[in-house]
Amino acid sequence: MDSDDRGSVDAPAVQGSTGLCVLPSLIEGAGYGVFAGRFHAKGSTVAIYYGDVMDAASIADASRLDWDIKYAYSLELAPGVWIDARRLKTCIARYLNDHVDRTKHNVTWVRRPALLIAEVVALRDVHPGEELYISYGDEYWTGPHKISEA
Repeated sequence: MDSDDRGSVDAPAVQGSTGLCVLPSLIEGAGYGVFAGRFHAKGSTVAIYYGDVMDAASIADASRLDWDIKYAYSLELAPGVWIDARRLKTCIARYLNDHVDRTKHNVTWVRRPALLIAEVVALRDVHPGEELYISYGDEYWTGPHKISEA
């Protein structure tokens, strides 16, 4: 998450009928997180990840200049097809966090490249008040956000 997003007053609080809330994350230093405002059953679509469409060349060029362009808000839908939610604060799924404890992951990506979106789907029943955690993938954690072993 960009440092300019932390504490930003223009982050959406709730996204329509989804009942999702954007609040400070329970993960220290993570900025905002997405919280369930209502029950979401296992297998249900909780949110949609959408953004500007970028091809592999655009991502490669941009990521040479700024690591965050490739990893912070971009999601690869299919080889060479990326969506970037960096500019779209209305995309509530851009505020999802990855938890270092993988047992806490309660949502997953279902990529829909033909639609240029990814669904965020519940891995288990999600109850009101829970923060949603999703895997960013191993590649994310080998870059500047790498967790050092203590």
